[in-house]
Amino acid sequence: MIVILFWLFMRGGGDSDVDSALTEVASDPVELIIGREMLSALDQMKSVKLDNKFFDSKAYSSLRDFTVEIPKQPIGRRDPFAEI
Repeated sequence: MIVILFWLFMRGGGDSDVDSALTEVASDPVELIIGREMLSALDQMKSVKLDNKFFDSKAYSSLRDFTVEIPKQPIGRRDPFAEI
């Protein structure tokens, strides 16, 4: 979806005036569908409520970190496919 939006943004460049780009109405059905889906997703994200009580619970407090330290490795050649 991001690629499509980037393409649409870049496609609209050129000699056009900035104000005309803001008032242009999408006539392509795909653009209209993408716009509706984006607005729907934005509304869903705005309605998300996070409950911070979880972080105060015993279950969260009992979690342990099992991080394994990865030792540094020697750096190889710049181009591994170059001739030796």
